[in-house]
Amino acid sequence: MNVAHAGRGGGTAPRTPPLRRGFLLIDLLMALVVIAILVTVALPALRPNDSLKLISAATVLAADLEFTQASTLNEPQDPFIVRVDDAAARYWIARQSDPEVPITKPDGSPYEVELGTAESFPDIGLRLEGGKDGAIVFDAFGRLADGANAQIVLTSPTGELPVRVLASTGSVYIGE
Repeated sequence: MNVAHAGRGGGTAPRTPPLRRGFLLIDLLMALVVIAILVTVALPALRPNDSLKLISAATVLAADLEFTQASTLNEPQDPFIVRVDDAAARYWIARQSDPEVPITKPDGSPYEVELGTAESFPDIGLRLEGGKDGAIVFDAFGRLADGANAQIVLTSPTGELPVRVLASTGSVYIGE
C-alpha cells in the first residue's frame, strides 16, 4: 500500500469555517452597557457630599483662626483679625488698624477665602455670631478681645456646622 494515497478515497473531509478575529457588534454593546453601569454607580461616590464640604471648609476656617491668633501673639501691637462678610460668604485676615484690607500671603495674593464658588467650597455660606464689629479679634494673650464667645456658622443646603472660639482661652472648636 502506498502511503501517499492512504488518506484519499472514500469521501471528503469536513471543512472548518474560517476563523474570524475581532468583536461582534453585540460584544461591543455589552461592554458599553457594563461600563455605563459602573460609571453610574461610581460617580456619586467620587463627588464630595455636603457634609464633607462643610467639614473641609470648617477645617480651613479653624486653621485660619488659629493662624490669626498666633500672628497676634507674635505681633500684639497691631492685632490680626478675621473679618467676616456674611452677605458675600467670605472672610479675610486683616490688621485691626486696617480691617477692610486683607493681609498678603507670601505669594503676594490677598489672604481671603470666598466660599460658595466652584473653586472654593461650592454651596457653602457663613454667618458670624458674636465677634466685634463683624470680626473675630484676639488680644495680646490669645483670648478674644471683647470677652464673649464667638462662632462662625458654616451652612450648606443640608445643614450647618459651627466653628467656635472660646473667649477665655481663644481655643477653636469645630462642632457643637
